[in-house]
Amino acid sequence: MDFKAFDTAKLDEYAKRAKEQWGSTAEYKEFEKKDKKRSDEDNAGLAAKTMEYFTEFGAMRDREPSDPEVQAQVKRCGRRVHREHRQSRRRGHGRVREPRNRDLL
Repeated sequence: MDFKAFDTAKLDEYAKRAKEQWGSTAEYKEFEKKDKKRSDEDNAGLAAKTMEYFTEFGAMRDREPSDPEVQAQVKRCGRRVHREHRQSRRRGHGRVREPRNRDLL
């Protein structure tokens, strides 16, 4: 599965709703600032990584969240996200806050 499976009009609607709901927050303003710096290649890479996460967790959809393998996957995902954020920061994409467990669920 890739993002081509989604109607882009839906994605545009989601983006509009997100801006309406969170556009005045500091976090959304930070997102906009970072997003302006991203190239099409950067965005394609982010989309591919997001799909990897969906695929990995989708393979576990029949398991309980408390399953040790699911929890191990949450931790692996969290470490990868944190590493990618650090790399993004080194590339000049702005301040990155430390992820919290609730951000990963």
